[in-house]
Amino acid sequence: MTAPAKPQPLRPQWQAIPQALRDVPAWVAWRYEWRADKQGAGKWTKPPRRAVGDGYAATNKPDTWADFESARKAADHADGVGLVLTADLVGVDLDHVIGVDGVIEPWATEVIERFRGAYI
Repeated sequence: MTAPAKPQPLRPQWQAIPQALRDVPAWVAWRYEWRADKQGAGKWTKPPRRAVGDGYAATNKPDTWADFESARKAADHADGVGLVLTADLVGVDLDHVIGVDGVIEPWATEVIERFRGAYI
């Protein structure tokens, strides 16, 4: 199977990222990669890449992470950036939250409300 068109990534809203997260030296870049499966299908994935240098980053290898500014510069040559969740950082990943009417699904609104005041 030929890969479908690569998804169009959203650009980071740098000014909206809190300083407390900018200060965490656990940033990575990512680029979409097509991964085919044995049945001939596949999907686009977003493996973490080093923001400084070449190669992949690993969530369990701090020497593959970078500071915020390095990741910001790497974003010019990547599809996006990410923050490795370390220490007391927690992430909540909600997929498929926008309904066909363009409104956030009620179940997702409930989750968002539970974390009011957090960076989302």
